[in-house]
Amino acid sequence: MPVLLQDIMPIDLLEKHIEDGVVRKQVHPDYPDTLFILNYSEQAQFGRIWDQVTNKCRGLIVAGSCYCDAVVVARPFNKFHNINTTYVPETMEENLPKDVPPTVTQKLDGSMGVLYKWDHQTWVATRGSFQSEQARWATAWMRAHEAKHGYSVWLDEYTPVFEIIYADNRIVVDYDFEGLVLLSLINKATGREMDRALVESMATFNRINVVKLFDKSLSECAAENTLNEEGYVLTYKNGVKVKVKFADYVRLHRVLTGLNPKGIWELLAKNQVESVELILKDDKMPEAFKTWFSGWVGHLRETFRKLEEESQAVFAGRPVEGTRKDNALYFQKTPHLCSMLFAMLDGKQYADIIWDRLKPRADEKTFKKDGE
Repeated sequence: MPVLLQDIMPIDLLEKHIEDGVVRKQVHPDYPDTLFILNYSEQAQFGRIWDQVTNKCRGLIVAGSCYCDAVVVARPFNKFHNINTTYVPETMEENLPKDVPPTVTQKLDGSMGVLYKWDHQTWVATRGSFQSEQARWATAWMRAHEAKHGYSVWLDEYTPVFEIIYADNRIVVDYDFEGLVLLSLINKATGREMDRALVESMATFNRINVVKLFDKSLSECAAENTLNEEGYVLTYKNGVKVKVKFADYVRLHRVLTGLNPKGIWELLAKNQVESVELILKDDKMPEAFKTWFSGWVGHLRETFRKLEEESQAVFAGRPVEGTRKDNALYFQKTPHLCSMLFAMLDGKQYADIIWDRLKPRADEKTFKKDGE
């Protein structure tokens, strides 16, 4: 029996969230009148708006002409948080179930893939997109996998959720393989996960790798800091899931996904040479990131050098015995240098003026964007 959207969330609140920009709706490019995907926005994240709608709109795929009679096509994990997230009480260690140990699986560092069947074809979407680069790659991979083995069988009442891993989608962890890894299967009606033994059976039947399972306690997971790994996902019997991430991963992820050219400019403008060198010498940083980072550092430093040398050359040719007015008239021949030249004339520091000229646009992209 089909699961209706109104069966799993209040439609009035969904409509309000969409209107307010808290939830985004994207239509399928090939089926714009039928198929759409719902995903919480940055506004939900920054405003910490987690409720019975936003928690479920994390790549939720729905079909229908209106929300009231729309059918759930695919339902991935609800939103889940890091351990001890203060504004989500159920993630606090003291509130987690103690009587039964959690299911502990590897936290993979790729993109979440949501498998769905439509128009007699297999597709994979990412958290908020039918047509992201990762979604297109995963769809092509899955279709090739099906063609190779001649079949792909998934239970209609469950949604297979994968981690999409390939070289060009690397964030921090460097894997030695490419492909889809089955994370779990989610019941469309309840949001509950299929039993681990059955997940493994489905993975084996479909010849798909399944995420690694570990026999560890929360304290053991929290004590680790393994190189080139992200961490663990802990799933408790009451349905609560928490992420336990390694300290080195968190540090590297913050740099790789948070540092844009403007951030590099700030390091140089504030003369934080040690911070720049620490990043360049960090052997845990991906080489591609180091190349990108050092490229921006070199570009900004070289541009600074050229502006400084040009200013110094013009300043050296000023009318030394002339009045301030004479110097001003001379400086106006090179208007793009005037502010630096007057600072030199007055014996003031001019480096900040040059750096201000070199400030990159705020919308320059970070090295990597993590879409979960």
